[in-house]
Amino acid sequence: MLADRLCNTLIELVGIPSTTGHEEHIRNYLERQLAGSGLSTQVDGMGNLVATLAGTGKPLLLNAHMDRVPPGLGHRPVLRDGILYSDGATNLGADDAAGIAIILEVLARLVEQHLPHPTIVAVFTVQEEAGLCGATKFDPEPYHVTDGIVFDNAFEAGVAVSKGAA
Repeated sequence: MLADRLCNTLIELVGIPSTTGHEEHIRNYLERQLAGSGLSTQVDGMGNLVATLAGTGKPLLLNAHMDRVPPGLGHRPVLRDGILYSDGATNLGADDAAGIAIILEVLARLVEQHLPHPTIVAVFTVQEEAGLCGATKFDPEPYHVTDGIVFDNAFEAGVAVSKGAA
C-alpha cells in the first residue's frame, strides 16, 4: 500500500541524524533514493541537493529542508494509534523529514505510474533551522522555476500557506 511506503520512508528518515551543518547523511540517503527512481542529482555550492524530473510545461519546484532542530538524533519512532511519536531520546524530526517523505513519494508515483507532469525541480536545502541559509543561496534561474511548493508548515495539519515572508 502506498500509504505504508510513505510511513516507512518517514520512519527511515527520522532514523538518520541530521542537524544544521550536518545534513550529509540525509543527503546521501536522498541521492540513493532518487537514483533508484532514475533521477540524477547534483549538489550546489551551499550543499543543497537538486534533482530534476523532466516533464512538459512550466517547471515546478518542490522543496523541503534536510536539517532539523537539535538534538536531531536518529531514532526509531513509536507508532501509536496511527500517529508517530519520538522514542523519547530525541525530537521526532518530522520537521522536515515529513516534507522530504512527501516529495520522494510524489516523485516515485510520477515515475512508477507514468503520470503526465511538468518538469519537477526537487530541492532539498541545508541549514534551514539556522535562518534559511540553503534556501536563500539556491539559484532558481538555471532551472527556469518561478513557482514552487515548500513542504514545511508550522500550522495544523492540512493548512496551506500561499505566501511566506520571503
